[in-house]
Amino acid sequence: PNKVLEQISLESDQMLAQAEPLLARLEVKPQRMVQNMARTNQLIMSQRLAFALADQIGKQVANDRLHVLANQALADNVSLREVFLASDLGRLISVAQLDALLEPTTYIGLAIEQTEGVVGQIEAQRQRDGVPSAIEQNRQGN
Repeated sequence: PNKVLEQISLESDQMLAQAEPLLARLEVKPQRMVQNMARTNQLIMSQRLAFALADQIGKQVANDRLHVLANQALADNVSLREVFLASDLGRLISVAQLDALLEPTTYIGLAIEQTEGVVGQIEAQRQRDGVPSAIEQNRQGN
């Protein structure tokens, strides 16, 4: 049972060792990041907008409609905001809400859900292998 965790640990260590020199040279340019996001004409935010509309029109309908609007914005070389407001969906949320949803600096996508999913899978594997969870190990002082 511990072989799997041992292998994961060794591979993680190798990946970190390979990533370290790359991260040391990483140069973050916030202004360039903002410029790159702006180049997408807000299309990068279509998922967030679909999530916001899902409660009102259903997840699949929201995804399908945003896909059509994103393609239209791309074809017309206009912003997602512009095509959204011109569509019948524009009446479903206020302009202020739309602008907040289209703000990329306030959105992390599904990062939390994806992280929780990975942690859940690891915890389930540990349980199957009879290995205490990280929480249990912390309680035990390990």
